[in-house]
Amino acid sequence: MVKGYSNHEEQVFTKIAELRTSNYDSKSINDKIAENQNFSGIIGSLNLTVENYPELKANEEYKRLSENLVIIEDEIALSRKYYNGTIRDYQKFTQMFPNNLLAKLLKSPEFLMFEISENEKENIKI
Repeated sequence: MVKGYSNHEEQVFTKIAELRTSNYDSKSINDKIAENQNFSGIIGSLNLTVENYPELKANEEYKRLSENLVIIEDEIALSRKYYNGTIRDYQKFTQMFPNNLLAKLLKSPEFLMFEISENEKENIKI
């Protein structure tokens, strides 16, 4: 049981390490959004795997991990909300006259907003 989980855990943490060291700072905003959504899928995969091993749910370290994940997910949700609000304000600003003329002249970029899939909206069972 532990060996099967351990192998999956190693794969997940390897993927997380790859995402963290992939020159994140030099990427565009839209690339960062796509990478963030990929990261959320990896965390969901870890939680789904734990559901297959009920013995792990009783483990004290797993309980601490799940509590920390809740805190981190809440902080991420607040950051996404702030980012989306800022992008919405920016879009409104660049669509109003005379700002729209200046935005076209300066080739103002379009920024993607964070979107949450239906699967991510559901609470994860821990």
